[in-house]
Amino acid sequence: MLGHVRGALIVTAVQREHSVAEYSPREIKMSVTGNGGATKEQVGFMVQRLLGIPEVLQADAADALAGAICHLNRAGLQLPRRTSTAAKQLQALLARAAR
Repeated sequence: MLGHVRGALIVTAVQREHSVAEYSPREIKMSVTGNGGATKEQVGFMVQRLLGIPEVLQADAADALAGAICHLNRAGLQLPRRTSTAAKQLQALLARAAR
């Protein structure tokens, strides 16, 4: 059934002149964790870390987000870097000292 849904989505995307990119599970795992043989738990953990999501993700949600992260990496784009609270405080102190 999943194959039928996937096929319908691809046909719809192509009909609407959207590009379609496909990645193997190994490529996605390698892109997100650095290990093409990573477990679902490792992928989920890295997706949480990369996106700054505090709660544990369901496996399907983590897989979908990992695919999106892989696509960004392959397109030469990067996720915006998160700045820690300590780093923000340090930046504020440096800005005040520079005045």
